[in-house]
Amino acid sequence: MFYICKFMKSAFGPLLKRRDAIKRACAAVALSALPCAVAEDKNFSEKPKSAKTREFDVVVCGGGPAGWAAAVSAARAGAKTAIIEQQGCLGGIWTCGLVCLIIDWQNKTGLMKELIGELAKTGAQNVPHLYDPEAMKVLLERFCAESGVNIRLYTRVCAVNAESGRIKSVETESVSGRELWKGKVFIDATGNGDVGAYAGGNFSIGNENGKCQPATLFAIVSGLETARLREAGLIDSPKWRANFMAHIKAAGMSASYSGASLFQIRDCWTVFMVNHEFGIRCDDADAYTSHTIAARAEINKIVDALRARGGLWKNIRLALTASHIGIREGRRLRGKYEITADDVIKGARFEDAVCRVEYWTDIHGLDSSAHAFSDGGVKSKPYDIPMRALESADFENLFMAGRCISGGFIPHASYRVTGNAVAMGEAVGKKAALVANARAQ
Repeated sequence: MFYICKFMKSAFGPLLKRRDAIKRACAAVALSALPCAVAEDKNFSEKPKSAKTREFDVVVCGGGPAGWAAAVSAARAGAKTAIIEQQGCLGGIWTCGLVCLIIDWQNKTGLMKELIGELAKTGAQNVPHLYDPEAMKVLLERFCAESGVNIRLYTRVCAVNAESGRIKSVETESVSGRELWKGKVFIDATGNGDVGAYAGGNFSIGNENGKCQPATLFAIVSGLETARLREAGLIDSPKWRANFMAHIKAAGMSASYSGASLFQIRDCWTVFMVNHEFGIRCDDADAYTSHTIAARAEINKIVDALRARGGLWKNIRLALTASHIGIREGRRLRGKYEITADDVIKGARFEDAVCRVEYWTDIHGLDSSAHAFSDGGVKSKPYDIPMRALESADFENLFMAGRCISGGFIPHASYRVTGNAVAMGEAVGKKAALVANARAQ
């Protein structure tokens, strides 16, 4: 072996040194391409690209709960419908985000009731409150397929072409290259209001000071037995959050989310929520990146520390972290009506209501010094979301569904949850189909 090593060094030494030098040079170039501050290039212009063109009656951008419901509803109403999703599955925060929790579903009918009925057959615990994310993926795809929705995954909206108050098309990028999606009607269900913003529409972000609620990276852990969690008061207990925080502290750790929570999907399969990431804007990819990395590191450390304690934690393992950090606040696009804090306080009723919101004003602390969550001093009553809040004030053929609809900071903290998103999507899908069919005549 000595002689072989000596021969390799003498014969290939110069080559190996040259390769190392090249690697070091490439690394230096790569580092130099990562400036501490990003300067905007005012002279940048994109070269024209040829694009494949696709045409539909209704184009739904975003495949989360709102977008899924909008697409299924539009297709069932007879519209040729496409749904465009940047991830590798439908469901958004339900699936890629691993929330595994449906909130404010109790008074919802239509698609929400249909979906819950199918989820109940999957064997997950506490359905419809909790569900298996893999079962959810399959169900959402099945609903779309049976309704005739054209599903496109791994595709992101990158530009919007608008003219004279109408959206003509959206442009996307994927492994297929640049594509043009034309439609009679468009639905922005991106969560962040990307379509409306890219088209040049008006929007707001955060509270009066521009501060947004923190993001959370969810995870799933294995090895936690339901019976032992219940016995320790970590689930099905009035003090479940406080008890979990006590265990984290006993493990020598602290959680950035002071309301850390466990949700049992199945026996030995648990949603793990311990994280708050502050100061993320929906239009800042650098922030998405750095905070996701930080959150994933925090989750790993807490899981390892708990496992080291033994006892009920001895078999805990981190199964997976969400493929997308959970963003609570994005752009709120300007609609024909803006839902106000006064609407929430008074329990407003509207003739054009699409759903009733019963969820409280759930405002997560805007910085690390704040309480985990609060109602912001606003005592809400059940109130309606009017169709006008889902209709763009800037573009006649653009609808919104989900957390990007037209409303203030306070009501957004209430209507943003997924039970309401489904109801909104179903309503705008039906209306979009009616509008598209009318224009075809």
